[in-house]
Amino acid sequence: MKKEWICQLAVLFIFYLNSIIYVEHEGIIFSETPITNLLFVLYIALLFLIVNYIFIPKLFYRKKYILFFLSLISAIAIFGIIEEGIIEKNI
Repeated sequence: MKKEWICQLAVLFIFYLNSIIYVEHEGIIFSETPITNLLFVLYIALLFLIVNYIFIPKLFYRKKYILFFLSLISAIAIFGIIEEGIIEKNI
């Protein structure tokens, strides 16, 4: 379990670095909004954790496939609405 969390944190860190570092013709450019990028990465990580630790064990592994996919689609829609309607407007 500890290795799993270390791997997830490493992936999260790499995903964050990918969101703040850009390579262009001029060279390496860093994001002007690293805190905003961190909040966005944590927001996406929350969706991942909900799916990975709630939906999969409680629905998918128990062969409640329709409920799993409906929950997954609903969570993605809710997170998308929150992102577009609230987060993107405040950035």
